[in-house]
Amino acid sequence: MKCPKCGANIPDTAKFCTSCGVNISESLAEMEEVKAEIEENKVVEEKISEFEKIRETIVEPAAEEKKEEIVNEPEIEEKDEKQSETSKETDNAKFTKKVEKSGKKKKKKHTGLKVILVLILILLLLVAGCYGLYKLDVLPDSMSSVFEKVEGFFEKENDSDDESDKKDEKKEKKKEQNTVSNTVIEEKKCDKIDDDEEIVFDAIDKVIGGNKYKVPTINIDSIYAKNCNSEMKKYVEEEIKLYEKATKLPNNIITTCNYYWALNDNILSVVFFIGKADIDEYHVYNIDINTGERIINSEILEAAKINDYIFAENGSEAMKDFFEHYAFDSSIIKDKTSSEYKEAYENSTGRGNFDRYMDMFLNKNGELCVIAKVSIPGKTKTDNTILNIENRKRNSKQIFEGTNFPIKSIELETEIDNVI
Repeated sequence: MKCPKCGANIPDTAKFCTSCGVNISESLAEMEEVKAEIEENKVVEEKISEFEKIRETIVEPAAEEKKEEIVNEPEIEEKDEKQSETSKETDNAKFTKKVEKSGKKKKKKHTGLKVILVLILILLLLVAGCYGLYKLDVLPDSMSSVFEKVEGFFEKENDSDDESDKKDEKKEKKKEQNTVSNTVIEEKKCDKIDDDEEIVFDAIDKVIGGNKYKVPTINIDSIYAKNCNSEMKKYVEEEIKLYEKATKLPNNIITTCNYYWALNDNILSVVFFIGKADIDEYHVYNIDINTGERIINSEILEAAKINDYIFAENGSEAMKDFFEHYAFDSSIIKDKTSSEYKEAYENSTGRGNFDRYMDMFLNKNGELCVIAKVSIPGKTKTDNTILNIENRKRNSKQIFEGTNFPIKSIELETEIDNVI
């Protein structure tokens, strides 16, 4: 089959020409109309020619009329020829116009398809955008429920296919995790010194002259733990023996000693407190209960999830709060604008006072605490205190009883110049 417009070979069942894109059925119909018109024109021409032939056979009476007829006949013939030529030209023009119209119609159909494709692309983009908003949890509940249902449908199909495989994988992973955890526990398990006691218990617990003296024992059978235990005893053991024999306690004695301990995962923190009239002492020990080894400060900071910069910043802010509200009795600090107060404040709260080399531990709430130095207004000496740098409100109450804070009286030091 050939295209009626361009003559290209096309399949018999084709609706459109693959070369020029014309609609075959419409083009054929238009050609049939043109052919019908041409045939009608031919019929008219045949009748005219027959009429002319009859007219020639008729004998007219007047010679002049014959001459006129002879003269007019060629003119009529010329007119008829011109009419036939013009009719043919008009027929061809009509055919070409109709063909052009059919081509234009085809172009309109192509533009319609393009519009539909553009609309489909826009719709897909909108759906993709809405799905992205759904993943960000921004869409309203009514629209989110649609995506949830769609996801649930696909998840059910995938789950039904892979459910057995996933269960097997989970079982294998659990077995591997259990075997690994069991081997780790067996490797890191550290024995106790006394199986009947807690992880920390009293080595000394006495009351002498109304003063309480308690010394701890870290119940871990390791070299480091034993060294810690012997060190804590050495700090106070001899003095306590002297106090037991004395009839009257001397001045500047150890007024109390006590301990505090906290366990966070594998980190055991023990704080040994020795209270004296002039200064409070704190000795901090951090030990791994699985290995029995010492835990260094960098590991404490890592467990608290605090880096060096945040540690220094939080420590400075916590000391400012402690110095202003809890360090001193309100009755003795009446002038916070004095040079003595300002100097002690600056010396105590500087960020440089807080670094990873100071004593630190984790309390029972898992909060980072440090042993910080506090400058006393009007004095050259400093004292020590436990400072919670994560929860400042806990600094309103000291962990141990018998500390020097809050300070209730300050005797200002004066310099006496020698007069010659």
